[in-house]
Amino acid sequence: MYSSDGNAVGRLSFSSAPVLIANAGRDKVLVRRLARQVSLNSFYVIIASMLVGTNVLAIFGISLPILRVGGGLLVCATAWRMLSRAEGDDVQEKAVRAASEMPEAEVVRRSFFPLTFPLTTGPGTIAVAIALGAQF
Repeated sequence: MYSSDGNAVGRLSFSSAPVLIANAGRDKVLVRRLARQVSLNSFYVIIASMLVGTNVLAIFGISLPILRVGGGLLVCATAWRMLSRAEGDDVQEKAVRAASEMPEAEVVRRSFFPLTFPLTTGPGTIAVAIALGAQF
């Protein structure tokens, strides 16, 4: 899927698309590469959370109901922050300017943070993946 200006943004969430385009610019090849890398990274994070997450919870003595409540509160807090965020965020503008000056290899290397984690697969996604992994 492409946005109105021809960039590939369909594989990622709507909140990730502006960051993806800001990091990769208008280079369609780089945007596709970056979107594919973020998709693969997200898949690996979710599968690892499903397979290893319950063991990590057992090590720290955290029960599934506590994880579910904590994950829900985290998702609510993130949603509230997104709703009350100021448009003129100086930190985001500086990050976009710095990303536009990076070479292509560096952009792809940085595809894990912030695009994969926390934008695409954040703590809420990981909490859900761990809860689902505990069911199997």
